[in-house]
Amino acid sequence: MSTESPPFLSESMKDQGAGIFALRKLLKKAGYDLEVRFAPWERAKVIARSDASVGGIFPYAAKDLADFLYSKPIYRAKWVIVERKQNPITWDKIEDLSKFTMGNVTGVELRPGIKELAETNKLKVENASTDLNNLLKLANKRIDFITMDATVFKYQMWVEPKLQSFREALQINPKFITVTEYGLALKKSPDHEALLKVFNKVSSFEEANRHIDFYLEHLQDSSSKKK
Repeated sequence: MSTESPPFLSESMKDQGAGIFALRKLLKKAGYDLEVRFAPWERAKVIARSDASVGGIFPYAAKDLADFLYSKPIYRAKWVIVERKQNPITWDKIEDLSKFTMGNVTGVELRPGIKELAETNKLKVENASTDLNNLLKLANKRIDFITMDATVFKYQMWVEPKLQSFREALQINPKFITVTEYGLALKKSPDHEALLKVFNKVSSFEEANRHIDFYLEHLQDSSSKKK
């Protein structure tokens, strides 16, 4: 199971996005094929737990699924603050963000620091169903900032027609929240233990990055040709 987060994860994109493209390459190297189903993140986790035909979930960001096995991380990326240029967020410590209202996509794990503030009600978090809706809430001044992957933000601003008029209004804050590591989570079983043993041997940050960079470069080339 996975969820929509283009350009990394998307049912409608070629090869289902850069992240799935890389995962499929790594699993093929380990001797396995891959089928991916998509659902909103919270629903994807429920299906992964309850549906016997589903082996796991990709990607994990937090190891918070009981009775799941976790691969070593295969990709890492900055988790950033996106803000309005007219109202930049000035902060030093994570606690400085508590006076603001943050937007998040339903089911997406809150990152360390942010999570503790939200759980102690020191930070107000409003959920949206998609990255697009989250960004529109920010652009229309309904929230103060959002946190997300930097590449996902740039992609959304590049391709989404509803965001075109806000291209000059939103920006990435100079200080990032954290660097998130991602990998593959599988239900505990002897077969999955064997799979992950091989997967971990053949996987590396370098190879995953090579596949993802290849995908994104060709995505940009394809878009340029269309224009």
